[in-house]
Amino acid sequence: MNTLSYEKEMIRKTIELIQIPSIKEAKTLEFPFGKPVGKALHWVLELCQSLGMKTKNFDNYIGMAEIGEGEKEIGILCHLDVVSIPEEEP
Repeated sequence: MNTLSYEKEMIRKTIELIQIPSIKEAKTLEFPFGKPVGKALHWVLELCQSLGMKTKNFDNYIGMAEIGEGEKEIGILCHLDVVSIPEEEP
């Protein structure tokens, strides 16, 4: 796969993720930040797994994806939820 193919795939996957309305909703037994945020978490973990990473979902609070091995590690923290769009005043 050439660089342009990777670029197109990254753009496509980014668009797919952005299309998930991951706005925090009411807590449920399964989804502590609401179902949309849980959907975004599952989507990202599935993507990471498809890229060969080992993934773990911690009760839909956080997820982890790792690749490689060795004594040294690097961690990158991010969040998938977004701020809701305020209602327009009449």
